[in-house]
Formats: sequence, C-alpha cells, structure tokens
Amino acid sequence: LLISFNLLDHDKDSVVSIHEASIGILSRNQIYHSKIAISNDSMNSLTSFQESVPDGPAFIDYIVQSARLTINNDNMNNIISFEEELKKYLLNTDCDDLIPITSDNITCHDIVTINQKKTIDYLSVYNEFNHILDSNNNNKALSLCDLLTKHNYCRFSCRQCVNKKDIHPSINPDPIVISNDFNYIPVLISSDWHVEPWYEPSTETTVARYSYANYNNMWECFDSTYQIDCILNGLSDPPIDLIESHILSYESLISSMINSSKRFINNVESDSFHGLLFYGGDTQAHDYTSPYIGDCDEAVAIGDLMTRVADLLTSYWDPLDIFLTPGNNDGPHNSIFSSDEGDVYSRSEAWAEVIISSGIVNNNLNLFYDYAYTSPIDDSIFDDDDIFMTQTEFFSHTGYYIKEIDENNKYINKTIPLYVISYNTNLGLTNIVQQNALLKDLEYVSNNNGGVYILGHHPEVTKNLIPSKYQYLIKGMFSGHTHEAASTNKKLFTQVPAISQAADVTGYYIGKIYEDNNYEIIVSKSKDLIECNNDLSIGLPASIDLWS
Repeated sequence: LLISFNLLDHDKDSVVSIHEASIGILSRNQIYHSKIAISNDSMNSLTSFQESVPDGPAFIDYIVQSARLTINNDNMNNIISFEEELKKYLLNTDCDDLIPITSDNITCHDIVTINQKKTIDYLSVYNEFNHILDSNNNNKALSLCDLLTKHNYCRFSCRQCVNKKDIHPSINPDPIVISNDFNYIPVLISSDWHVEPWYEPSTETTVARYSYANYNNMWECFDSTYQIDCILNGLSDPPIDLIESHILSYESLISSMINSSKRFINNVESDSFHGLLFYGGDTQAHDYTSPYIGDCDEAVAIGDLMTRVADLLTSYWDPLDIFLTPGNNDGPHNSIFSSDEGDVYSRSEAWAEVIISSGIVNNNLNLFYDYAYTSPIDDSIFDDDDIFMTQTEFFSHTGYYIKEIDENNKYINKTIPLYVISYNTNLGLTNIVQQNALLKDLEYVSNNNGGVYILGHHPEVTKNLIPSKYQYLIKGMFSGHTHEAASTNKKLFTQVPAISQAADVTGYYIGKIYEDNNYEIIVSKSKDLIECNNDLSIGLPASIDLWS
C-alpha cells in the first residue's frame, strides 16, 4: 500500500499533497502540472471504493477520489498522511483481517480456513454452523462469517467474506459439455502463474528459490547446491513445468470436446485448434527483485522470463488468440508503466517489448490515442501539443490495449464483432490517459454494434471500471490477484484462481463463447473449475494427471 501511495508523490519531495493526489497515478511520459483543473465527476462514487478490499490500486483510487471531491485553492497544498488515510480506508471497508479483535491474534481468515488453527471455541462455532445447515435442509440461515461475528471473532473478514458485499449473486450456467456440434470458441481462463525460474522444491515458503540464482542456471531446479528433478512441493510459486501442465490439461479437455469425425472447425484444422487464452497477469514469482534474484539485473531477468513464457504460449496459440493483462508482479513490482524514470521504465519496457514482439499486442484495429492531457483536466491551460500514438505505442506507455477476437470468423460465424480490452489496474481508475482510452474504445465497440470482454488484474478496480451507459456491451470481466476462485456473477465478473501453488485455489476455468448465450462467458466454480490438488502433488513432477 505504501509503494502505491508513493506513486502519487509527483514532485518527488517525499510527501503527497491534496493536489498531487487529485491528479492520480501518472503513466510513462506524463508530466505533473501544479495547476488546478480537476473534475470531481471523473470516477464512480466514493462509496464503491469504500467497499473495496485493502489493495494498492483500490486504496489509491479511494485517496484520489477523496482529493478530487474536497480540493480547493485553500487546501490544495495540504499534506496527506498515509497512516491517517489508511485508518479511514480500513474503517470504511469494515475489514478487520489486519486488526483482529481476538487477543490471540487469530485473524478471521485463519479461523475460517480449513486445517488452520482449529481451537475448541472455533470447533463449537463450526458445529453450530453445521447444525444450522442440517436444521434448514442446507438453506443457510447464517453464514460462517455471521457466526464468527456473533461470537466476537471479528467484525468482518475481507478475504473470506468479501462476497457478502456482492449484491450481484453468481449465475449458475450450464456445465461444459462434450458436444458433436462444436459451435463455440473455448477459452482457457487463467491467472497468477508466478513462474519461478530457479525452483528449489525443498523450500517450504511461497518463494522457493535457489539461493545462487544467476542467468546461467535459470529454468533448472536445485536442492541446496546440486541440480535435481523439478518436483512440486505443493505450496510455492511453481516451476514453468506446472504452467505447461495446465495448458496440456486444457488441451486434453478441448480435444475431447471436438467431434473426432469433424476434421475442420470452419477453416481451422481441428488438430491445431486451441481456442483462446485469457490470462489475468502476474507472471513473475513473488520477490522477483534484487537482491532475491542474485546478481541478475531485474530488467534482463524480466525479459528472459517473459521471452520463455511467450515462446511457450505461441507454441500453442496464434498470437492473435492470446489476450493478457499486466499484474502487480509483472515488470516493476506494483508499478508497471507508472513512470518513465530509471528502473520502473526499464522493467516496464522489458515486459512490454516481449509482448509486442511476439505479436500478442498489435495495431490491427488501426486506432490512435491522444496522449495529451484531456478531460477531466482542461487541456486549454496547457501548452503541450497533442501526441498521437498507435496501439502498440500506447501499450508501451500504459499497458492498455484493445484487440478483436477471431476477426475473420475462422472459428465460429459471429453475428457481432467481439473485442478484449486489457486495462492496467496497477494505474488504478484515476490515470486520465488510460481512462480516456477506455471511454474512447467503449464508444468504438458501441459504434460497431459489438461486445467486449474486460481483463484487469485487480478485482476491486475491474469491478468499478465500466460506466453504466456502457454496461450493455460487457460480455465478461475477469480478474486474478486474490488467488481465489468464484463463479461468474450477474454483472458478468469472474474471479479467476491462480496457477501458483501458493494459493487458496490452484486452478483455471474453461469458458465458452457462443451466440446462443449472447456471447457472454459464464462459468461455475462447481462445474467449470479445473483444479490441481496441491496436497496430492507433493513430491511429484508436474503433469496433466494432477488436474481434474
């Protein structure tokens, strides 16, 4: 949270003023102007951020919107206190995972997680919960979170009970079926791979990294000082073998869905048909920074990692069929594209160059973006000339892009054009340039009578992203980050689990795009989640047999 807060220190004087906060996070080559011309209606209501979990981008959006609602000529230079803003934010979120009431410092998340600190009191609560289920024929009169609140364990749990605040309950879609009439595009929906290039299986922490990491021993596995086979430990960021195994698992399921007697799907040979990849970001393992990666330069190590991953992806999919978004563990930690200064620039550039050179982001729509300050800042007060950028140029400055799905109808005969918008949630909802691009592209989709899928890594940003006037365009919204899984809700938002084994759920979804469902992607955790049993994987090499 502090790293994100410091992104608002635009004049680099080690403090953040109300005016600096009102500007929001700047992206590459944006210049901070100390003139006040900020609109306070440029974002959704402040309430939406008060209901967020304590995450960097959501926290910053809360601060920025607060500044925009209160700024005037008298207070614009007043200093904002990080500690005070954090206290107000946590009080407004009703979240006590960080400040449990119990004297033994057991958080709500510890209490409700299976196999975690089962105290006698906790067991009595859990038995009461089961009794309520039995007496009501599994119709929950109280949730486990409600019972924990009743017994004074906590006021609210931001991790376990965040869905309690979701006024849009999950949809129960039809499960994936093996059909002889292959009239839809399958989609591998995956996130948070956290690939560890120097995997040490014997380590029992989130980061299982060989201590002598260098360029020459990337993609090898070690135990203490010698090389070993890459076996899984069931609880850490994984070797790339696990990433490939989940792709192979998806491949196996897709091949079973295609009628063996049907050689072609429209113009595509069935043997080479892989559908689409929607990837929610966070490719780097945790702590992918100096000194944790030995003497490796971070920008070089990021480029090497992304090259290996891009080579893997393009060996299965056409780059036109790959859609991804940057996470907080992509490029510079928590700050990709947030500055053109030094390390942030070089690490962002290293990440983006691979994505562009591999053809995943392109200029096929021939769109151009105005990079000058525009609404909600009145650009008449600035002397800057407008800077128009191509799609790839704009992506290399912001991490944002739009791309069409199956533009030539080679997979299915779509009746409307479909697009994916990738939004860099590390910049929050307050970066003016990215917000303007989003509005421009939503209008573009609307003018083409199309539909759009939204990829954004942080769920609390993604959920608040789309203005109500464009909600009818949405065919699906996807985020990772939390390492948890949830079914698609009525706003078509899906919480995508992680592939990393350092997760509450290690798994992925298979979605379907087809006309009969209005091209909406709706998945169910109980029916469409392909999961890796981490406990059963311990001591085994990664393989498709681990996924079920």
